Amino acid sequence: MLRNEKGQALAAVVAIMVVGSVIMSASMGLLFASASSSGSTRDQVDAYYAADAGVEAVFAELIENGDGAIAGFSWSGGSLNGYQPTVSVDDWGPVIPAPQWTYRAHNYEIESEAGGAKVVCRARYSESIWGRFVEIIEWSAQ
Repeated sequence: MLRNEKGQALAAVVAIMVVGSVIMSASMGLLFASASSSGSTRDQVDAYYAADAGVEAVFAELIENGDGAIAGFSWSGGSLNGYQPTVSVDDWGPVIPAPQWTYRAHNYEIESEAGGAKVVCRARYSESIWGRFVEIIEWSAQ
């Protein structure tokens, strides 16, 4: 049948090498795309945590110093994960009449932004004979 079979192995090896190269280049493209996407996701998470820290700082201020100190609140914690949170505190909604053992109650909307991430929290602050409390009513992140 075929008398001269020289070079068939070379052709098979070259074909396998071409197919392998195509598969490897496609895989490397996916790997690099995934790595760059992972970096931007990490940046978004860092920005969210910085914004979240701004809200938590307001909670700490309310519990330590009461709601009288919150009127002119500004972030003083420095940079977090490379982001500087911008925090605003506003009155929100009607205050439900406080039970007899509560000295005062106030509703706040706390908004904190950092690096494009935004956290909005609606909370109720109250002072009672047991201390100062912050109750989270709504929490959203964007």
